[in-house]
Amino acid sequence: MYTITLRPVGGTVACGPEETVLAAILRAGASVMFGCRGGGCGTCKMRLTSGQIAHGRCSAAVLLEEEKKCGWFLSCQARALSDLTIELSAANKYLRQQGGAVTTPAYRVVHFHKLALCDGSTRSS
Repeated sequence: MYTITLRPVGGTVACGPEETVLAAILRAGASVMFGCRGGGCGTCKMRLTSGQIAHGRCSAAVLLEEEKKCGWFLSCQARALSDLTIELSAANKYLRQQGGAVTTPAYRVVHFHKLALCDGSTRSS
């Protein structure tokens, strides 16, 4: 088992070696934004700040090689190879359970592409 630390919230979840990062987060009772679960939409994009992952299958249209080099990955496809620290994007807020129910955002991401460059700049479409 590996430990995933989620920044900026500071929460941690356990992740098995055959489990995707997204599956581990959802199994822990948390809620993050995701869409297709097949690596094609990019809604579940997160940024790795420490640790190692196997990227798995994902569309080059939603996760460019340049983004991978900067630590970005699709949580629906990536598997942990070590303990991880992950930076959640503004569009992918981590919501903790409250009173047995998972809180949900007041918005829903339908389709959004945001390219994050290594220098910290971004481009949206």
